[in-house]
Amino acid sequence: MHDLTLLLSRLRDLTVTIVENIDKVTYEKLETFVEERDELCADLINKSKLSGGLNEEQKASLKWILSQDQTILKKMEHYRDEASDWLLRNQQNKSRKLAYNAEYDYESMFIDFKK
Repeated sequence: MHDLTLLLSRLRDLTVTIVENIDKVTYEKLETFVEERDELCADLINKSKLSGGLNEEQKASLKWILSQDQTILKKMEHYRDEASDWLLRNQQNKSRKLAYNAEYDYESMFIDFKK
């Protein structure tokens, strides 16, 4: 049981750190957070199966951690939308540039036959 409490405590600390700094957090830090969280959750699942589940205090702690997901998801969606907008603008700029930079064969000749 002590291992579960320790894992939940680490997960809670990690979540609190991200949520408190959500306005300043970079996408790299969010990516690191998700990787660490996945590892902690996998350990938590394995150890809870071995120990017979969570007690009420641990369930309450987990419920609070999960309640913060919406805040974190909003920030992730913000970065996703930002990246999508950038890709769209970049693609539009490329197509505009290609219209003006069309490749022509400058040494070609046109012959007009009189009928």
